Amino acid sequence: MNLLAFSYAMMEKRGKAPSEEGKQDVCSRLVEARKTIRQLADLYLDEGAADEELRAGLLALLPLAKELQQAAGKKAYRFWEEDNFKLEPWVHCNHIIDLLSEVEQAGTMERPQVPNSDQAPRWERAIRVWFYSNGFADEKADKAVAVFHRAIVAGLMEEQEEGLKWNRSKNLLAYLLARLTGGEKDKKSKYPQLAGGQAPAELARLFGKEDLKTAIKYVRNHYAPKGFEEIEELLL
Repeated sequence: MNLLAFSYAMMEKRGKAPSEEGKQDVCSRLVEARKTIRQLADLYLDEGAADEELRAGLLALLPLAKELQQAAGKKAYRFWEEDNFKLEPWVHCNHIIDLLSEVEQAGTMERPQVPNSDQAPRWERAIRVWFYSNGFADEKADKAVAVFHRAIVAGLMEEQEEGLKWNRSKNLLAYLLARLTGGEKDKKSKYPQLAGGQAPAELARLFGKEDLKTAIKYVRNHYAPKGFEEIEELLL
């Protein structure tokens, strides 16, 4: 599969060791391609979207991913294979396309001027990049960073070498991110629903989450998740 071979070649060119290839079935190879492309996309975004060679290489994979998705069929569903519950190839291609589209969009933005302090952790720089790149005021980015620091002290999350660890439910993480990105709660209700706000994949990945699409839908369509009072205290 060219998609996997090309992504491995880009990893090796940058001195990164790609993971071992899985079984030779289509799903396993797509999973490997998806993991490798995610690593490359994170590398590109972490470096401030400045590596034009890496961007060009990643965007060259976009038509391949779309071609594979078309071949896999437009309808996504799940199936059993060797007693393992796996995602359809269409879904893996869709995630790859989302990652590559994120790279494409980041390269067309005016690059934000982010404080480059060696003492600032990687997650803090990533938060500031996302807020600046998406048009939020500096005060919003400052508040988000401050809330994350308070959450660490309160034990809701932990700093780890590879990023952050969230110690509560995914729904509560989605609620936190939505509130930080403009989500407003219904003050008339004891267990308020949220209106607006986002749970962007770039911030979800700080916690090792692929995305929080299901969680943010739940937060918007149901009552606030258990423990939302802890989040509200952090925001004061």
